[in-house]
Amino acid sequence: MRHVQPPLEHCCTRLLFVGQRLDAWKAFAGSEISCDEIGCLIRVVIERGSDALVEIISRNKLAANFEVRVVEALRYVLAMVLHVSVIEHSAGSTVETTLISPVRASETHLLPPLMASSSNDRPNVRRLFERYLTFVHSQISSEFVHPCSSHLRMACEASANAIEAEAIGLCVAVEGIAKLVPYDRS
Repeated sequence: MRHVQPPLEHCCTRLLFVGQRLDAWKAFAGSEISCDEIGCLIRVVIERGSDALVEIISRNKLAANFEVRVVEALRYVLAMVLHVSVIEHSAGSTVETTLISPVRASETHLLPPLMASSSNDRPNVRRLFERYLTFVHSQISSEFVHPCSSHLRMACEASANAIEAEAIGLCVAVEGIAKLVPYDRS
């Protein structure tokens, strides 16, 4: 007699970003990003012409608030202030949906760290996303948002202001990120 394994249950989280600039998402549209170190697969689909759906699938339960880390990585790679409109968590037969009110978006002026000007560049942008997500996920702390992501968001938000305010915001962000780098004083 052979023992039959029950099918594995997958944990799935879906994030819906409504009203996006599709040119910013072109490196991700229709892609699957395998985050082997974390143990998940991330799919990105463009729906209704301006909405980005990010689906995170894992065989194991992911860390609490993992979706926040995904948003942090997307904000970094896209150099945009992003706000999720819908978060849906499902595991087995349980589905939990959270609706989030729209937030007035800042019109930032920072360029992304990598530009996806051609289809050959898109895998590099996805790889940068996967590496940054692994970085912020590997250093889970008590803080809701990773400190590095917090400083990067400050720089992004500062770019929506007058040039003087942008310069101050960028300096503060760089100083904050520099403080996160360990160094030996000897």
